[in-house]
Amino acid sequence: MKLSTYGALLFLSVAGTTFLRAMADCAWDKDTEFPAPYPPLLFSVAAERTVLPVLEGGNRVVKLTEGEEVIAACPGTTIDALGLEAVTATCSSNTLLIDAQDWNMTELGCTSRPKESLQKNLGPCGTGGDMHQIGFDVLGYGFYSTITVCFDPIFETNLFSYHIVRGENIAARDPNPSTPSVKSDTGFFTVSANTCYMQASQITLMETILGDSSVINVNQSLYFARNLLATGTDFVTEQEQDAGYYYINAAPLWQTINNGNWKYLESSVRDMAAAHGSDIAVWCGGWDVLQLDDVNGNPVDIFLGLTQNETVIPAPDVLWKVVFDPSSNEAAAIVGVNNPYLKIVAPLLCPGGSICDQLTWLHGINYSDYEAGAIYCCTVQDLATAIPNVPDLGSAGLLTA
Repeated sequence: MKLSTYGALLFLSVAGTTFLRAMADCAWDKDTEFPAPYPPLLFSVAAERTVLPVLEGGNRVVKLTEGEEVIAACPGTTIDALGLEAVTATCSSNTLLIDAQDWNMTELGCTSRPKESLQKNLGPCGTGGDMHQIGFDVLGYGFYSTITVCFDPIFETNLFSYHIVRGENIAARDPNPSTPSVKSDTGFFTVSANTCYMQASQITLMETILGDSSVINVNQSLYFARNLLATGTDFVTEQEQDAGYYYINAAPLWQTINNGNWKYLESSVRDMAAAHGSDIAVWCGGWDVLQLDDVNGNPVDIFLGLTQNETVIPAPDVLWKVVFDPSSNEAAAIVGVNNPYLKIVAPLLCPGGSICDQLTWLHGINYSDYEAGAIYCCTVQDLATAIPNVPDLGSAGLLTA
């Protein structure tokens, strides 16, 4: 949803650059006019979503129309000047009116870093999964979800994650030089997920189940990384970028693939969303279990949980991603093969061969570089016949550009 069209516009110079500001409305440069180091989250009451910056002439500008009502919130902490976790505020001549008092944006910083939270066990999903949501619980106002996770409690694995890339805003996302540790929370894992992902644990595991640990070669990025299925770089604010760092939102992906073709796929989605200037819905999940040959040539299922004698946290045979633009009713499905040791690509999960050549928004991918991760593309309808967790998007057309 786009914010309202502005009336009279005034050019203002900020730090030697220029951007457009609406007279009598509210517009703040995210880099110079927001409180640091812990800015609040702003939620639009009318749109029921976060208020995000847009890129204007090199500036990241947050806009509200005169009289627009927002919730200023510091989930899990407080707005330092007010001692409250959240307040209702109204745009008033470039200030926020709170309880009949005008406040400058720079005065409304959080006491400490806002905290995300989980809502658990919201119902069934996928093939035997339980639905959970990651987001922000705003005291007195409700829960704002950023990521929906479908998690299989038997195999302790993510079936898929769902989120939205805000195309109108993604080019103005917060720089985020540091990332948080990945969290397990309680009630999801019978093993230590953190231990399972340790490189030393993976070396020991392969020696045990394959009789040879040489498939793990840290120097060549041949180890399993914690790949966030709803990746942080798809979000705009620093708080939302960091919110998804949970193991239930992760799947084991070879690092050489994670930093190879899969990385270019993720950046392609963001660039396409920015080009469309619209919200792009994204589903991403794993399917089946990766097999590697042991020293006798026998295929072995790879479960990272076997480091602790539990057949949980499977390394997926493939990762899949579905992107959907509701504004055009167009979608595409992309599959990444999670095996850098393949010499030829395994049979495709959709008939008729790959259609990646029709998706002109994909860039940077070397489809024949198996070590970087073989990638192929399908219609969503075709992939759904092979993977039941793929969303049913009806008669959606192919998202080619």
